Amino acid sequence: MFENYTIPSKTFFEIASFVYLLILYLISFNDPNKARLRSYKLFRSLEINMLIALLVSVLTYVFAYPQAGTPIFICTLLRTMDSIMCVMASRSFAVYLMEFVDTEKKMKWVGIVGNAMFAVYLGLMLLNIFLKFVLWYEPDGEYLHGSLFVPIVFTVPIYYLASGIVMLLKSIRRLGKRERAALCAASVITLFGTFIQAVTDGILLLSLPFGSVGIFVLYFFLEAADYHELIITNEKLRLAKQDAIKANRAKSDFLASMSHEIRTPLNAVLGMDELIAKEVRGVKEVSASSLARIGEYTDNIREAGQILLSVINDILDLSKIESGKMEIKPGPYLLHKMVASIDTMIHIKAEQKRLLYSSKIDKGIPEHLIGDELRIRQIMINLLNNAVKY
Repeated sequence: MFENYTIPSKTFFEIASFVYLLILYLISFNDPNKARLRSYKLFRSLEINMLIALLVSVLTYVFAYPQAGTPIFICTLLRTMDSIMCVMASRSFAVYLMEFVDTEKKMKWVGIVGNAMFAVYLGLMLLNIFLKFVLWYEPDGEYLHGSLFVPIVFTVPIYYLASGIVMLLKSIRRLGKRERAALCAASVITLFGTFIQAVTDGILLLSLPFGSVGIFVLYFFLEAADYHELIITNEKLRLAKQDAIKANRAKSDFLASMSHEIRTPLNAVLGMDELIAKEVRGVKEVSASSLARIGEYTDNIREAGQILLSVINDILDLSKIESGKMEIKPGPYLLHKMVASIDTMIHIKAEQKRLLYSSKIDKGIPEHLIGDELRIRQIMINLLNNAVKY
């Protein structure tokens, strides 16, 4: 009987698919991105499942032939494994596809339904080995399909591929042009091959070869090293753009804050100058009390000028603008003296708005303190200026 045995010609297409997919596997084995990307790991799983499926399919059509002396039980087992591995390959393809289209895991139910269908399918195929209602061999070696062959064998892979395509269409606007083209092309090619094999009742073995073509498309468009380098470069550019936007915003915020800081001591200088002018205007002899007040005003002018100088120094310090931070310089200062100088600046604005302004220091607070007097002064002035303004 062995003389009459010939390998079906349709098997050579699968053998060719296995060879070039194995070459692709070896090419992608040393990909530098394999340790960094989850999609690459899923792609490797897809490659391995497809290789095993092709290998089992080739072995099935070469050895599952009772006329060649293979036991009927072994032939049935090979046919069953061939079907199961085809479904496993389509499942791996769907999992890989969902990694791109369902990044937020909002469509987990699609995978859950698919897993339930796969479990039912697997149980039916294992039962078929003994009950022979899907596929079987007659005692004379003739291979037959039951009426449930197409519904059982092809429903699950078509569900995986079709649901993946539907999810892809729903998420297509979120994907980049290259991802969109590669995923659509690979999905359509794989689904087409599976559909043709289903409608021809397995006469044309196209599901796995077409799936291999889809894997080639995925690799050279989405998993090749040059594409991932492009993704990494684009990500670095995106982060650099974000840093530039943040730096520009920090400069704007800094300059807006400094404009407020400059106005406060300038208003104090002008206010003190006006008070001095009032004290000396029309006065021929200056009393001791007037001299004391004028001295107090000049001290306040000097302090306001020092604050203004510090603010200007901050503006000119580009490193502080770039970092968005001010350096804290702690040192000893007198609390009452600082509060008194702030009072002088604020009460002028309060009087202009006819507001009552007064300050009180808790007796439990020491007079001599350690801290950054300039920053503390700026904070208090900002709070009080906003209180007077609003």
